[in-house]
Amino acid sequence: MKIRNSVLVGVLALLSTAATLIPVGGQPAEAATGDVVGWMLSSEGSVTAVGGTTHFGDAPGSAVAAISIVATPTGRGYYIAFVDGSIKAFGDAVHLGDLSDFELDHPVVDFVLNSAGTGYLLLSRDGGVFAFGTQEFLGAAPELVAFGELEGEAVALILGPGGNGYAIVFNDGGVFNFGEMKFHGSVPQYVTRAELRGSIVGGVLSADGVGYALVGRDGGIFAFGSFSYLGSLAASGGTFVAVVEDPNGGYLLLGSTGSVHRFGTVGAVGELLTALAGSVVDFAAVAGIPVETTTTTAKPTTTTAKPTTTTAKPTTTTAKPTTTTAKPTTTTAKPTTTT
Repeated sequence: MKIRNSVLVGVLALLSTAATLIPVGGQPAEAATGDVVGWMLSSEGSVTAVGGTTHFGDAPGSAVAAISIVATPTGRGYYIAFVDGSIKAFGDAVHLGDLSDFELDHPVVDFVLNSAGTGYLLLSRDGGVFAFGTQEFLGAAPELVAFGELEGEAVALILGPGGNGYAIVFNDGGVFNFGEMKFHGSVPQYVTRAELRGSIVGGVLSADGVGYALVGRDGGIFAFGSFSYLGSLAASGGTFVAVVEDPNGGYLLLGSTGSVHRFGTVGAVGELLTALAGSVVDFAAVAGIPVETTTTTAKPTTTTAKPTTTTAKPTTTTAKPTTTTAKPTTTTAKPTTTT
């Protein structure tokens, strides 16, 4: 059976001030000021535990590239997603199905988990979306535009509050919105593909759910709706792979070599928090991760659940990623380049 594919995201937790974490079956553990706590994933499938958190397992030497790691809501487990649409679950992560049994038309590019941890979505390069568990399918880009007619390729999926909507982000900065996810603007309204200094590689929802930001490979940030622009690394000369919300306010930029930069904390514009050797794929921030005292050798769980696909139509009726004239909150021409 041939079907279009999907997937991506990642995992990291930042604690910018001393915080109380509740370990499993133990007393609260203190996280030192400025610690980065969580997990980084390499394209080879290896996971590095950062800040003293538990290593729940990984998949080094995988035959296909790993593209994402995302924590469960409890922080006591995580998912690793691969370019072929397969997913491995570790710790308390529950495997709800994947695309490993299907012949895919396009490689997997993103993976998002809903806030309840009961469902997730996979995204394919052509903008195809696949839903598992309780997460509802609300539409996909191929329902509007054939892959060959798109001006860009899908690179990220932004899930709205409550999982009732989502936005598909393309590498030219175009945005498709579905369900209750509102369209707040897109990069092609202001910058052409030729003018982009770095192709778009990711996006993040604002804390209040009524805005989002897109990040370029050069570290440039485009903020739309209520998302507050607090700086970028577009002038740094580095290569970046993701932007995520900092649970303590602001956002974090992840460099391809594992560097994590904080924006939003007083006196911390672009502050380098940590840097690890090797190629890093992606990460996602969580509010806090319980600190375990021992590691686990539990095997990843797998199931044969099928993805749900429907013909539901998106809330937009346009055939292009740009659909309104909303202005970004930062720049109208180039990715912002503060230091």
